[in-house]
Amino acid sequence: MKQSSVNWVEAYKTSSQSHAFILSGMLQENGILNEVLNKQDSMYNIALPGELIIMVPDTQLADAVKLIESSDGFKS
Repeated sequence: MKQSSVNWVEAYKTSSQSHAFILSGMLQENGILNEVLNKQDSMYNIALPGELIIMVPDTQLADAVKLIESSDGFKS
């Protein structure tokens, strides 16, 4: 049985954990698969906040970007 693989691409990048998870929930509510990659180092989070990256399947990137850009306060 052949398994299909998902090609994940970056849809949005932020240093705010709350923004990342709000957007992730919004994408899920609209049927867009997503994963949040946390590239923050907890040891240096205060001085050097890292990035959180929302990844989506390449086939859903256009829809994800439209939703993100249409949401208040999350313009890229």
